[in-house]
Amino acid sequence: MITLAMLPPAQAAVIDRAATTPLANVGAPGISVTVANDGTIVYAKGFGVRDVASGAPFDPATIFPLGSITRQFTAAAIELLRNSGKLSLDARVSTYVPKAPHAAEMSVRDLLRETSGLPEYLAGDITPIVTSATVTPQQLLDTVAAKPLRFAPGTRYEASGTNYIVLGAIVEAVSGLSYADFIHRYIALPLGLRTLGFGPPPGATDVAIGYGITQADTPVTAWTPQSTYAAGALDASAPDLVAWDAALFGYKLLPKAIVDEMTVPAPLAGGGKSDFAADRSSKRSRTTRSFGNTAARRARTRAIAG
Repeated sequence: MITLAMLPPAQAAVIDRAATTPLANVGAPGISVTVANDGTIVYAKGFGVRDVASGAPFDPATIFPLGSITRQFTAAAIELLRNSGKLSLDARVSTYVPKAPHAAEMSVRDLLRETSGLPEYLAGDITPIVTSATVTPQQLLDTVAAKPLRFAPGTRYEASGTNYIVLGAIVEAVSGLSYADFIHRYIALPLGLRTLGFGPPPGATDVAIGYGITQADTPVTAWTPQSTYAAGALDASAPDLVAWDAALFGYKLLPKAIVDEMTVPAPLAGGGKSDFAADRSSKRSRTTRSFGNTAARRARTRAIAG
């Protein structure tokens, strides 16, 4: 559980400046910032507005679409099923989802590490897909069914949302639950992540609205949760992301051995190297190890002593 403490005013002022200066420079409507130290929230504050039209302010509880950070939760869902003996990371994808593209050619581990070679399903004219509230995971996969692999599985790293669409389908096939229900039942509820869910919670009003880079007062058309599915459909608040981080690295959800494996890249076939492991880039220096979501363009990073 995350606890709350007070950051000294001088240190809080430094974060205030770090948050407000970029907002002023780029003209963004607002931001929510949460900082924790060893599982204790020491700073949580909103700046600007989450809705330009109404002037509703950002606050620490504001809910955001997580985008590609969703994939960390999908990876954890797969690892939960593995830890309970319900699947093997080295099994062929066809064992669980035979209709997935090239399912017999790659392992579940290849999907997690984004070394499968599957092409990106969001390519070309994506508008009909990302605006659909009825598109199914199989229909998402059908968009690349006829396309060849971009490389032999295990030989290269290349980010592709298709990997995590397939992983979501595996979660459903193995658990017998929808992806949304699995995340809610086995991650959100046990960890007390009240805002984590497939899209914003029903009836929620404290939700951030997305705006364009060049037109900061014009809302963008939000992609539907159905279109991004296990690769990008989850929403949560900043404090719940902090709680997630503390729970994962505090081994509240998965044992240390599995978390370590999730965050340490394995060599590629043929001896190549990758900085990527289970949807977290990983780079180690002498004193720290940092993890971040590559597909989210380092939207969230973590550094721990190591």
